[in-house]
Amino acid sequence: MKKIFKKTISLLISITLFSSLCSPVFASDISLSIPVQISETETWFFPTEKDYEAYLNHKQVSGDIMTCGEYSKTSEVSRQTLKHKFVGYHKLTPSWTKSSSYTIAKGVSSSASLKTSYDGISFTLSLTHTASVSTTIPANSKKYSRLGISGDFLVKHMRTDYFDSSGLYNSYNYISKKTLASYIDVKYKS
Repeated sequence: MKKIFKKTISLLISITLFSSLCSPVFASDISLSIPVQISETETWFFPTEKDYEAYLNHKQVSGDIMTCGEYSKTSEVSRQTLKHKFVGYHKLTPSWTKSSSYTIAKGVSSSASLKTSYDGISFTLSLTHTASVSTTIPANSKKYSRLGISGDFLVKHMRTDYFDSSGLYNSYNYISKKTLASYIDVKYKS
């Protein structure tokens, strides 16, 4: 009897492990964001593979002639303007220091990025700042500081719906992130 009980328990554990390994993972179970560069200043972020595939399918078909009664509609769900949003630290200041000023030579570039979300869709704010002229930025030498990269961004939650004579047949959501401006600022250690 003990042997049968042990075999039954062992079999149940094996079935449970197998089913947990083989069960499908749904997009809502994981945080997934697929970026597509639209222009130098705009990137779209698709929250799921399904949204991204619907976008690709529409992009592929959009050159074809749509049949009578088929159309698409893109609408803005919501928007937010981020002003002077801190994204990360400049490469010239990898650590905190006490300095009275920072000098950035013309042509020096530095990039930073910050993972964030809007309306439940994750995306990345990223910036590359290139100095167009040599610049000296004053700082308070009594405090620890670093150079920070900040920017102005327009973030929009967008939705595209596809209709035919029967009604809505497909749709996708995405976040449109557009970079409006970038800044270099002195950031102080709190």
